[in-house]
Amino acid sequence: DPKFGSEYAFIASTAQIKNASEIFAGKKSASELGVRSIGTHTLEVTLKSPVTFFPSLTTFSAFYPVRKDLVEKYKEKFAVNFESIVGNGPYKLTRWVHDTSMRVEKANTYWNAAAIKVNAIEAPVLLKDSGAAYNLFLTGGLDIVFLDRERLRIAQKEKQSIHNFTDDSVNWIEINQRSGKLFANPKLREALRLSINRAELINKVVAIPGGKTAFGVVPDYIPGPVLGKTFRKDFPISFKDGDLAAAKRLIAEYLAESKQKQVPSFEILGDNTIKGELPVQYLQSFLGKVFDTKVTANIVPYRTHSQLMRDAKFDLAWIGWAPDYLDSMTMIERFLSENNNNYGGFSNAKFDSLVKSARTEANAQTRARKLAEAENLLVVEHSGVVPCYQPSRAYLMAEGLQGYTHAHLGVDPDFRFASWR
Repeated sequence: DPKFGSEYAFIASTAQIKNASEIFAGKKSASELGVRSIGTHTLEVTLKSPVTFFPSLTTFSAFYPVRKDLVEKYKEKFAVNFESIVGNGPYKLTRWVHDTSMRVEKANTYWNAAAIKVNAIEAPVLLKDSGAAYNLFLTGGLDIVFLDRERLRIAQKEKQSIHNFTDDSVNWIEINQRSGKLFANPKLREALRLSINRAELINKVVAIPGGKTAFGVVPDYIPGPVLGKTFRKDFPISFKDGDLAAAKRLIAEYLAESKQKQVPSFEILGDNTIKGELPVQYLQSFLGKVFDTKVTANIVPYRTHSQLMRDAKFDLAWIGWAPDYLDSMTMIERFLSENNNNYGGFSNAKFDSLVKSARTEANAQTRARKLAEAENLLVVEHSGVVPCYQPSRAYLMAEGLQGYTHAHLGVDPDFRFASWR
């Protein structure tokens, strides 16, 4: 229903659900959506055209069922407090103290409740102070703790048993390229893209083992059109990493064309989480030297960061973005001109045409080529975004805990198979 203004409304069009686009455009009523109940436990979805990744798409939270009576009762307060949330998963939310802690308990109504061995999970929300979280783990107050660079070094020195996994996201620099903004200039955007030394950023600055450099927005595990091969393997994106000479040349051209002696100062936005603060501090210093100007780091709480992104109140912003479903479309269509998540305002008619054409393309190879061309146009030709790396997460886990897993898609982390020895 367009009156709700959902930021993920577009995903029903991605799924090619019958009449979804027309409903969002106000041309048809919500009652004409190609979705109907044909029984107590059966939902029928009618698509405009075949969508090979539709089963994967349904694992995304935007397609999860919600209780209509609770949505109508709580209205804009729905899902703000635990009392308004009812799910159908293995756990139910029983306590939520905002910015402090959450507790979930085993749901006996879950279809496979007998297989759930961990009866309750407490999650203290210690986003800012990783040192406090680490100390709490050492004293038995936590069973799992994620490590930043400093805590990782301590854990290595103390010969702790360290676990790690490659995160599902790609971290990049979002560029506000709207008219009137500094980085509306294509030469400055290209200089930014070429200057970043991704290997140094992931290996020396973040320094969590397992991270991978990224030159495109599609992560390396997304499948391609050929069975057994990935999209990234089929359609690689590459350019010289940390090409400072080329970056400096482009900056000099910008200064000459704009008749300025110095690049105007700018700001890079980041959040105060473990994954967000360190890269921004590094980029503040690094980009200040590259562009020979004052660069300010605006590090704010995650919620504030998200709001500033939505309001386009930034020059550059550090952000991590993860796939909503297991297809390259999920990362690329985010940059469509009309997409609500296109925070930087990238807009290109050819890009839009390629992506929209790929949505309805039946031939898998042709579809993949269109998406690859669109991604190259976004990243290389127009430097509309600056991909940097796929991060890795390192963590410690209490002795005796087993079966705790991570997934690239769906609920993460996953405690369905966890148990105590």
